[in-house]
Amino acid sequence: MDKTASIDLTGGLHRHLGMELSHEGGSTSLCLTVGPQHLTPFATLSGGVMLALEETLAGILSVEALDGRRPMGISVSANHLAAAREGDRVRACGQALHLGATTHVWQIELRGKDDRLLSVATVTNLIR
Repeated sequence: MDKTASIDLTGGLHRHLGMELSHEGGSTSLCLTVGPQHLTPFATLSGGVMLALEETLAGILSVEALDGRRPMGISVSANHLAAAREGDRVRACGQALHLGATTHVWQIELRGKDDRLLSVATVTNLIR
């Protein structure tokens, strides 16, 4: 059974930003095509949008690792390393650093054109 089937990405922030869930190659990722609504006044992808992708993916990955319990993000720290521009396709993918009984810690990478590393985030989820 697909544990992410119960996650509704059709409403709220996910829909507003245009996030797309992918399960290609046995790994889960979130993708986004950068549009004008995602840009800073300097015509680059907003760091807030990057963080939203990173934290959302960490929550989805925790759901996949759990059996009925739900994660809640309690800490996000990121370094934005490069810019993306309108029309670019960005992809967030992650790996677990810690999967404990009460917390999960994820490292999420956001990559852009030519697989360029745009941002690296560490996300901690409280498991409830």
